[in-house]
Amino acid sequence: MQLTILTLNCWGLWLVAKRRSQRMGWLAQFLRSCQADVVMLQEVFLHKDTSLLVNSAKAGRLKHAHFFNSGMLHGELLLLSTYPIHEARFHGYAVAGDPSVPTHGDFYAGKGIGHAVLQTSAGLLSIFNTHTCANYSHQYKEPVKGLKCRIPADTDAAIRISQVLQLASLVQVAQQQGYMGTVIAGDLNCPPDSLEMHIFKALLPDLHDCWLEQHPDQPGYTSNAADNTFTKPGGDPPSRIDYVWVSGKPVGARVTMQRAHKSCSYSDHLGVEAVCKFEEACPGRHMTATAREIIGKNPQLFEAAQGIMQQCEYYMCICAATPA
Repeated sequence: MQLTILTLNCWGLWLVAKRRSQRMGWLAQFLRSCQADVVMLQEVFLHKDTSLLVNSAKAGRLKHAHFFNSGMLHGELLLLSTYPIHEARFHGYAVAGDPSVPTHGDFYAGKGIGHAVLQTSAGLLSIFNTHTCANYSHQYKEPVKGLKCRIPADTDAAIRISQVLQLASLVQVAQQQGYMGTVIAGDLNCPPDSLEMHIFKALLPDLHDCWLEQHPDQPGYTSNAADNTFTKPGGDPPSRIDYVWVSGKPVGARVTMQRAHKSCSYSDHLGVEAVCKFEEACPGRHMTATAREIIGKNPQLFEAAQGIMQQCEYYMCICAATPA
């Protein structure tokens, strides 16, 4: 079975996001004729935007929808699909953000993981839509000897690492259920060479980064990209932080949705579209190693993560204990 997956961080913040209402209207028009089989959106914060996008999608191929309600701000994760949604559940991140910094908004957005199971012609497909805590300062430490990744130094690094660990754990559990395949998409707020993404790849070695496998020598920037109208000259560096990961075989990938209008992009992020094939006769992949075995093979990687989390242990407990 061949599947086309699209992910986009919509930048749907009320008042803060520039030209939000106009952009959501353009996105709704796009969804009416969208040819993707599964669309996963992040930052759809307003009820009226959710209704607009769902109704427009249903007027086209994407007849099935689920919004993952969460947090004080309605939630943000929206799934659109050509396939019936067999079941869906939201898993809030145990540490969603820092409640003492409301301007960052991660905690109050109720960040987490939207997990759904789609009924396809080839069997049940496990889908994950997520948006992790942002790296607001884009600060990194000097690389640790022996590690081929950058170590985050921002104040939310421990939060983001805990979220990546929770996401990987949830995917590992789902992989044992016998689904015919797994898809993870969304804004992970971690570039490919970061500690967080190296941990993610180590814990889920059977999954494929669709962009990387199709374009190993191209950056594929999705945030602060040069061809996005909202990118500020001299601002934050461009990065690839939006992903589609699959257990199937990637056969195509592209960065897309650069323009909703000649003078305006759909969002401050670009979208990622991936095409992958799943073998119908082959049920979902199972873990080839336990978490203990994976950590044992990558001691420096997990020691670096542990060091960051231990430095913020008290702070993490406060963030986890504060009710949303």
